[in-house]
Amino acid sequence: MKAAIVTAGFLVFLGAWLAPCVAGELRLPLNEIAQSADLIFIGTALESVSRRTEPGKAIVTDITFDVVDQISARTTSRQKNESTITVTLAGHCH
Repeated sequence: MKAAIVTAGFLVFLGAWLAPCVAGELRLPLNEIAQSADLIFIGTALESVSRRTEPGKAIVTDITFDVVDQISARTTSRQKNESTITVTLAGHCH
């Protein structure tokens, strides 16, 4: 299982398997990231698909997770209480 913390525009993944996907560093303490998170969940990665946003534009990767446990969610979270969650990262992940 991989844990993911989804925040407004930032993703921090705990697990070495996603390290090739991360293009930069987020220099915030984990407790600050968790406090501003829209959704915190524990899940298993099911699928990873890279695509272009538009012809000739940015490449993004959609990673779909099977949610095992939802730890916390704001009422405004669009994926709250879903059985699968899709996270989109900038760039191509191997």
